[in-house]
Amino acid sequence: MKLLNLLIILIGLSCYSTPQQPDLLIYNGKTYPLHEYLLEDYFKKRPENRPQGDMRSTALWRGYVAVFKIEDKTIKLVELNVDKFDISTEIPYDTKSVNIVTEFDSKFKNEYTKHLNKLIILPIGEPSEYKKGAGIIFNSYSILNIVNSNIQEEFTFPFKTYEKLIGQKYYAFIKEEELLTVLNKLKERQK
Repeated sequence: MKLLNLLIILIGLSCYSTPQQPDLLIYNGKTYPLHEYLLEDYFKKRPENRPQGDMRSTALWRGYVAVFKIEDKTIKLVELNVDKFDISTEIPYDTKSVNIVTEFDSKFKNEYTKHLNKLIILPIGEPSEYKKGAGIIFNSYSILNIVNSNIQEEFTFPFKTYEKLIGQKYYAFIKEEELLTVLNKLKERQK
């Protein structure tokens, strides 16, 4: 019985997890939170290259926040922030965010984004309403098809099209395979 009670408590606690600090994408002058971590595939292959801060938190299990920017249709890493102890304060274990992108770039020569291939969906329109179970609904969305770190295609579409192709699913939970299907349907509609 004790084991059953412990199991119930552990399952109940696992339902409440700390939201993660997202990586960010700057595109057309706006900053968007990304709902996936673009560097993680690289760090899984090359764990020795993962940036190390002085401390990790439950809100940042990966140890860094990456900021990407798209310029001239190319995605680039512009910031890589890790938490370091702040010795300028008297507060024990106080940390500050430190951008290490310059040393990271010089060490790894952009190999981490050179072969980036992703489909990314962004809510580019204005928030228009809140729907239970779907969160904030935006009036338009854009899918970026990134191949070898360059935008190969971009499709912008209104929420009505989103709803027809995707349904009520919140955009952060759409899997890449689903996005590929949506992208192909959008291409069909343009013909």
